[in-house]
Amino acid sequence: MELNVRVLPKFIDGECSIEFSFFFDQADMKIGEAVILTCEEEMDAQLIEEEPILNPKKRERQYPKIAFVTDLAVMEGHKPAAMNEIKKFLNVIGIHNIRYRDKPVAVMA
Repeated sequence: MELNVRVLPKFIDGECSIEFSFFFDQADMKIGEAVILTCEEEMDAQLIEEEPILNPKKRERQYPKIAFVTDLAVMEGHKPAAMNEIKKFLNVIGIHNIRYRDKPVAVMA
């Protein structure tokens, strides 16, 4: 049976990051949810210039994007399918590195 996914984005001012809330269900049953925070891998870019977040074109270097799984609550047996849906979504938006509690979860090719 197919897993249905709903994604709600939220821009976080001041951190130059986007938080994605994922909601998973199958038929009429809620399977779980996840919260993914996306940002640049090196937030040290803020130290290079006075206002790098407000003017990213002035940055001396562009850093790769990374995703952090900050919350994952999915019914047992459905976690691999949920993570697969998260990976597919992040791959579409160009994020290839996912971490969960400071440990790499997946690096996509």
